[in-house]
Parts: sequence; structure tokens; C-alpha cells
Amino acid sequence: MSCHTSLLNPLTGTKVVLPFLNIAALQLIWVSPDPIESGEPVVFLGYSVDFSNNILALYQPVAREWVVIEEPCSCTLCCHYFNGMYYFNKENNGDTKIIDTVTRRVVHVIPPPEEENEDDAITYVTYLVQSSGDILRVVLRDNELLEVADCCFHIYRLDLGSGSGGNPRWVKISSIGDLILFLDDHNGFSLSCRDFSGFRGNSIYFIKCQFQDTYNPPLSLLCRYDIEEARAEPLNCPFAKGGTWIIPSLR
Repeated sequence: MSCHTSLLNPLTGTKVVLPFLNIAALQLIWVSPDPIESGEPVVFLGYSVDFSNNILALYQPVAREWVVIEEPCSCTLCCHYFNGMYYFNKENNGDTKIIDTVTRRVVHVIPPPEEENEDDAITYVTYLVQSSGDILRVVLRDNELLEVADCCFHIYRLDLGSGSGGNPRWVKISSIGDLILFLDDHNGFSLSCRDFSGFRGNSIYFIKCQFQDTYNPPLSLLCRYDIEEARAEPLNCPFAKGGTWIIPSLR
């Protein structure tokens, strides 16, 4: 199937129609605040028309063309694009694969942290987030039956060079300093609290699905997690359905 895709600025109404792409089930995974002005690529994830391969599709605004990379269907929606590299987790074993989007070659395959997913009774949601130049693996311990106060996060920083024998590895960290992480269902980004008054650094803002009862649909709760205190709390902003974040432009 040919996928007809557009970029729409919801505030100004500006719309840019992208070239056709022969891809199925397209989902946006990364976009800069102003890709047309900056010339930075817009990155989508989808499937080949026969659903045998995952498709990474980068739209290049300057050249007005697509760069397409195909991989066997073994990755989840836990993925991120940063500085020409595409990071994604393989669903069968949790390994993180890194692909250079220029050469289209795999440059690293990194095993998950040993302590990840220790409790099979709890759901672990994993995010890959770029934060101040680092790639973080952020793991949320949660399910619909857990209270907000029982949710917790484990955070790992990607170390590409100083692991055992020089191999890349995930290093667990206990603080992100004055940074704030914002997470939705699959994606995340970070900002510094120095740029925004009223926000606490070393925090994670996330959207939690909370079970009510058998007669009512789950609530989507906006929550904040204090990394230093390892404590989550709901904020006074419930949603009927899940929401997402709009990445602000700092220009």
C-alpha cells in the first residue's frame, strides 16, 4: 500500500504533504520542533507491505526524499533516533541494536541490563530517550493494577566505550541532575528545569493507565516521579484516554 503522509502544525495550520511511501502501519517516532525550517529528518517506523520486515523511514526535508532501512520483524516500539543513529530494542531478548542511518549498517548490539525484568508478575515498560547528549534506557515498573505510589523507574546510561573489554553496555545511574524526562506510551524526551520555572529537576513526568473497576474504563493519570526519593505521585490532571507530549521549540 502507498502511504500518504503529511506534517501538520496544529497551532498555525501549516501543512506539508510528504512524498508517497510504499509502507504499512506508519508511526511517527521522532520529529524536531520545526523540521522544515531546520532541515532535520522526520523519522517514522512501519512495516513492509507483507509485514515481514520493520521499516525505518527518514524523510529528508532538504532533499525532499525518503531514506528507508529494512530490518526483520524483531523490534518493538521502544526506539529512538539521535544524531544519525537509530536505536531500537529487539523484542525477543531486549538487546538494543544501533544502526547508522547513513551507511545503513549495524554498529552495535548491546545486551539488556542483567537486573532488568526480575519480577515476571510485573509489567516493565522500556523507553529509549536522548537526554543531554546521552542515550538512556528508562524502565518503568508498572501495570494497571498497581497504585501510582508503587510505580518505580530504573535508569541506565549507554556507555559505548568503557565496558568490560571496551564493549558497549548499560550503566545504572541514580540521578539525571537538573534534567526532566517526559514519557508517553512509547516515546520520551528531556528538558532542563533551568529553562522552565516551576518544574523539578531529577524528575520523570509520565502517563499511567490506572484500573478503576470492571464497569469503568481505566483512567490515564499524569504522574511525576522523584528520582532521588524514588517516589511517584499523581498530578491533578486525569485524562479519559491516554495523552502525549508536544515538544516545545526553544527558539
